[in-house]
Order: sequence, then C-alpha cells, then structure tokens
Amino acid sequence: MCFRVINKIIDRFISFITSEACEKCKNEKRKTINGEDLLYAINTLGFESYVDILKLYLNKYREVWYAANWIGC
Repeated sequence: MCFRVINKIIDRFISFITSEACEKCKNEKRKTINGEDLLYAINTLGFESYVDILKLYLNKYREVWYAANWIGC
C-alpha cells in the first residue's frame, strides 16, 4: 500500500516537471526535452534550491559520458 502511494507521488512529480519542460520546448518549437529544459522547469515550479546541485550533476554526467564515448574514436 505505502509503496503504491509513493510510486504515485513520484509519478506525478515527474509528470509535473516534464510537462513544464515540454511546454518550454513547444514554445521554442522543439520536440526534444533536454537537461536544461528540466532544470528550467524545476526552477520555474519553485524548486530553485535544487537547481545548482542538479546543474553540477548534469555537467559531471556529461563529462563522464563524453569521455566514455570518445575513447574509441
């Protein structure tokens, strides 16, 4: 029971953030949501205290991803 409630809350939170990011993309006539769109949505929806740490995480993730994908070139 508790697991289902938590799952439903998480699902709605993700939908809430994604919906805002999607709206931004539509306004800019784009079809793909990226990390910056999600950060914009998080900030716009009042979760600005999380944006700085999420930006750091996104940048670190990209560094690792690019390093892993450029090794074989």
